[in-house]
Amino acid sequence: MGRLRLGFLRVYHESNAFSERMSTRRTFERYGQVFRGPELDAHLARGYEIGGYVKRAEYAGFLEACGRNQVEGFALFNALLLPTGPITSETMDWLRQEVVDALQSCGALDGVVLALHGAARAEGGIPVDAEILALVRDQLPPSVPIVASYDLHANLTASRREGLLALSAYHTNPHRDLRWTGRKVTEILIRSLRGEIEPVSTWRKLPVFLGGALGVDFLPPMLAVTTRVRLAERRARVLDVSLCINHPFADDADLGWAVNVTTDGDQALAEELADAFADRIWATRHHPIPASYPLEEAIGRVRASRWARRLGVVSMVDTGDVVAAGAEGNSTDLLVYLQQEARDLRALLPICDEGAVERLWDEPVGAAVSVEVGPPRARTVLEGRIMHHRDGALGRGITVDAGPAQVVLSDMPPLTIRPEFYTEAGLDPFSADIVVQKSFFHYLVRWPRYHRKAIHYQGRGATDLRHVRSLQLPYDAYPTIDLPDWRAHDRKVREQG
Repeated sequence: MGRLRLGFLRVYHESNAFSERMSTRRTFERYGQVFRGPELDAHLARGYEIGGYVKRAEYAGFLEACGRNQVEGFALFNALLLPTGPITSETMDWLRQEVVDALQSCGALDGVVLALHGAARAEGGIPVDAEILALVRDQLPPSVPIVASYDLHANLTASRREGLLALSAYHTNPHRDLRWTGRKVTEILIRSLRGEIEPVSTWRKLPVFLGGALGVDFLPPMLAVTTRVRLAERRARVLDVSLCINHPFADDADLGWAVNVTTDGDQALAEELADAFADRIWATRHHPIPASYPLEEAIGRVRASRWARRLGVVSMVDTGDVVAAGAEGNSTDLLVYLQQEARDLRALLPICDEGAVERLWDEPVGAAVSVEVGPPRARTVLEGRIMHHRDGALGRGITVDAGPAQVVLSDMPPLTIRPEFYTEAGLDPFSADIVVQKSFFHYLVRWPRYHRKAIHYQGRGATDLRHVRSLQLPYDAYPTIDLPDWRAHDRKVREQG
C-alpha cells in the first residue's frame, strides 16, 4: 500500500429553530468561516482555527494524526458558522455545490474525515448533516471510508450515522476536546485502512430532550457518567463511547438523546456498553436545570450577593438570549431595567446591533451618542459616551458608558465565553458588579478569575426555555412525558432506520 491520502471537510452549524436570523451565505462568510483547500491551513497558521475562540480544533487534530502516521492529509472545504437560525434553501444549494466541487477537484482519496455538528437544519426541515454525509458518500467510490466528528449536542439519528465507518462526539461540555476528537476519528480511519482494526458500531436512542442539569461534564450528574466513559475507553477493543444530549432548540421530529459505541470487531461488547451508558444517562434526566428568575428577582439576588461582588463579579446568564445556542445577542431587557430600577449596580453587557455599530463607528472616543439598539420588538435608546473602539477576531465593537451599564455594541453575535470579549473592549470585569453572559455554561471554564456566582434570569429571545417545553413531538418524551424506560422507544426508532 502506498502513502494514504485523506481529505478533511467541515460543514458545521447549530441551528436554532426559534431564531429570527436565518443563516445565509452572507452570514457564513461575514460571521463564520469559509475556506477552500489550503486557505484553511493559512487561517490556522494565523493562530485560531475557530476565529477568536478555539486555537486548535478538529482540523488541527486531523493534521496531527496524519503527521504522526506519515499520511498525506489536506483540507477540502470548510464552512463554519456559530449558532443562528436555520440555513436558507439557497445557502444549502451553495454548500452542496462547494462540497461537490471540492471532492471532484481533489483527486483520488483513501478516506474522508467530516467535521459536522449534528444539529444543523435547513428550510423545509432538511437535516443538513445527514444531507452532507449522503452527498459525500455519493461522490466517493463505495470502498472509500468516511468517519465523522460530531458535537456533543448532536441530535444523533440513523441518517446522521448511515455510511460512516465510525464517529465520535465531543466528550466535554463546555467543549474543550475538539482537537482530540478530530485526531481520534482520524486515527480510527488510518488504523482501519491499514488493517489494524475493524470498527463495528451500535447506538441507542432515548426519549428525552431536556434534563440532566446543564450536561456539564465536570459537574454532577454528568461527572459520574463521563468518568465511566473514560474508564470504558481504556478497555481493550473499545474505540469510542459517545454521548449525544441533543440541541433542544431544534425542530427535529426525532429529537432525543443518544449513545453511540464503536469497538474493534466486538459487536457484543458494543451492544453491552450501549445499553449500560443509555441506562446511565437516562438516570440523569430528572436533574433540573438551574432556576431562571424574573429580572426583578434576579437583581434582588445580585444585591444580596455582596461578597461575590466584592471578590469578583456575579455572572448574570441571559437564558432567553444565549448566543452560544443560537440567539442573536441583542436583548435590551437588562439595560432598560438597570437604567430604570437599578442604577446602584454597575454592569457590563453586550448588545448585537450591526446598524448601530456602523452608525457610530466614526465617532471619536469621548463623543456623546444616542442611538436606537435592540431587536424590533424591544428597540430602546442607548445614550452615553464612547469609551473604546475594537476591530478584530471578535468583530467590530464600540463600548459605550451608559451610566449603570457599560455596553459593548457588537456587529457580530456576542459570544462572551472568554473574558477577552470585555477586556479587549476596554473594560475591567473586576470594576463591575455584574457581567452578562450569553452562554449557559461556557463561562464556568473561561471565567474563573472573575466569576464568583451565577444568577440566571428570564430574558426574551430564541433560547427561552419555554420554547423547548412547548415542543410537540410525534412521540412521548421527557420532560413532556416521563416514561418508565427508554427501550421500547429505542427499538422502534432503530427498527424504522
